[in-house]
Amino acid sequence: MADMENDKKKLLGLHIGKRNLKTGLSVLICLLFYYFTGRDGCLFATVSAIICMQDNVEKSLTSGFSRLAGTVIGAVLGMVFLSIGRVFTNEYLVIVMTTVGIMLLILLSNLLNRSDSIVIGCMVFLSIMIGTSSQSPFLYSINRMLDTFVGIMVAITVNRFVWNPANRRRGEEAPDEQG
Repeated sequence: MADMENDKKKLLGLHIGKRNLKTGLSVLICLLFYYFTGRDGCLFATVSAIICMQDNVEKSLTSGFSRLAGTVIGAVLGMVFLSIGRVFTNEYLVIVMTTVGIMLLILLSNLLNRSDSIVIGCMVFLSIMIGTSSQSPFLYSINRMLDTFVGIMVAITVNRFVWNPANRRRGEEAPDEQG
């Protein structure tokens, strides 16, 4: 009878898996953290949490490291290029610098054997170059790295302690593994 009920839920699209729930929980924790601390940047933390929530803790750690590496590369390049761009307040120069910065970021990531970090590095670089912030390029870049780190840590912690099949093997309670 329970199998028939599960089949009905799957057919109706109502089945919510554990990874889905853990991703939602990670986003909730990030949103609450930023709400109660009054910090800006919850978008970056929640995106990091979503990207880093993987099938298991090891994959989350790998994804988190790639995300952090890309964030550092993008933030450092963004900080340098935005600092230069603010000296020369020419909009066309900033457009050219943004384009060159993206190409340099891809090249640098490949040279560092971090091709898995290119997309997130580009996203961070673009958020710094074309995002609107009154903060200094240095502070804005540092804050984006911190926000990314918060999201990564939340996702890894949730993945480690919520519905982790490894917990059951060690004798800890874990709900059924369907979903």
